[in-house]
Amino acid sequence: MENYMDYIDWRGDITFDMCPFTEIDGLIFSQLAYIEFDERLVPEAGDEEEMTLRNLGKAYFNGKVNGENFVPGSDELLKAMIKCDRFKNIGVMSYVSEFDAEKTEQFGAITVRISDGTYVVAFRGTDATISGWEEDFKLCYMCPVVSQTRSAEYLRKVMNKLDGTFYLVGHSKGGNLAVYSSMEQKKSNIKRIRAIYNYDGPGFLQDIVDSEKYKNIMPKVQSFMPQSSIVGTIMYHNEDFTIIQSDKRGIAQHNAINWQMRGKSFKTLDKFQNASIIFSEANKAWINEIDRKRRAEFIDIVFRILKAGSDTVTGFSEDFPKVMNNMLRSFNNLDRDTKRMIRTTVRQMILLYSKTVTTSLRGRIKNE
Repeated sequence: MENYMDYIDWRGDITFDMCPFTEIDGLIFSQLAYIEFDERLVPEAGDEEEMTLRNLGKAYFNGKVNGENFVPGSDELLKAMIKCDRFKNIGVMSYVSEFDAEKTEQFGAITVRISDGTYVVAFRGTDATISGWEEDFKLCYMCPVVSQTRSAEYLRKVMNKLDGTFYLVGHSKGGNLAVYSSMEQKKSNIKRIRAIYNYDGPGFLQDIVDSEKYKNIMPKVQSFMPQSSIVGTIMYHNEDFTIIQSDKRGIAQHNAINWQMRGKSFKTLDKFQNASIIFSEANKAWINEIDRKRRAEFIDIVFRILKAGSDTVTGFSEDFPKVMNNMLRSFNNLDRDTKRMIRTTVRQMILLYSKTVTTSLRGRIKNE
């Protein structure tokens, strides 16, 4: 099955001046945003000195010691990009990578010049930290979260320093940030945005989707989701979306390396698989039937318990018995009312999910 690495092999000798930016290029740049570069090496937007991706890649590999990126295959992607004509000479600027556990903030972004006067701003998705995932779940009860505010500030700063037009891209939470950051720009900057590509990123609360800011940028937004999307179907969307075939199942489809493509386009389907539809409906039922205050309390406590086990997602598999013991101790230390609230909310979530499954199955039988 072809993926974006095959696209680089096939398209690598064709520059952006020869063939314009495509939806797969956007996905590739959204994956580039996950890589942990040295911020000190990358110039700010508008600086006279410019660093090419090839030179940044060389510095990255020369200085890399036991580094680990959250997205598997990131190093292989960068190696392929800095060897091909399409990507190696693009200008790289304004790279940022921020993390603050106390503020539950995890934010990253990078801007690239793909041709004269044309730029791509790529926002990073969620990394392997529990605080990064906690910020994602906060989207279920608040907007903006810290990373959304930072994305709007970042885009405003870059657009004010650079003349020309922009593509905004991001995978997972990065897709949500690409959409949100554009909403917070002045009209003259919004006009300079050619397109916004959201690759399996979560949506927004209903009041945001209903806002004029959201409606103003919707014609520019295109979402791409795998056939069994989980992350991308969280909360509400109102933009056009493309369903992509994947050669994996379940949550593994969120990893974009598993998305199938042919030539310069994705291989698409007409509808989501049933598991994705059921999850999406159950998520919306949870948001609609559990008030915002209880959602906030529940998410805060659950992640407090998770952090007692490990600071990172990978840490849960490294010493599972110890992690579980620490989490159980954290739960047992909660007061009686808090424990009752946790149990009640979990039971309600299970009932809502069961109800959603039953309704969906009845609908399928009726249609058959």
